[in-house]
Amino acid sequence: MHKIGLIGYRNHAKKLLDIVEKEGFEISKIYHPTKNIDDFGEVRLQIAFHEKGNQQIVMVRRPRMKLKEYYKPLLPNYSGILIIDDQKANKIIRNLEDPEHKDLEL
Repeated sequence: MHKIGLIGYRNHAKKLLDIVEKEGFEISKIYHPTKNIDDFGEVRLQIAFHEKGNQQIVMVRRPRMKLKEYYKPLLPNYSGILIIDDQKANKIIRNLEDPEHKDLEL
């Protein structure tokens, strides 16, 4: 079986997933390009497919501080990371954190 990695933007990743799965490819990684969100800053999402994938996406900010885990059983055997590395976005998220840095207070 062939392995393939995808780069997706908006719903293009889902369309690509559908196509390659029909053709029998094994998807090993999905990279979403850095996205600049108005009035927030840049974020980046990376998803990897592997046997021990826990169907979770972890949110981290500078300096790679883990903030939150999201359980999203959308696909089998994947793990993801949402990276908030932008200085402006990092400041916004830091101001939303609880005192223990374990959750966001909206």
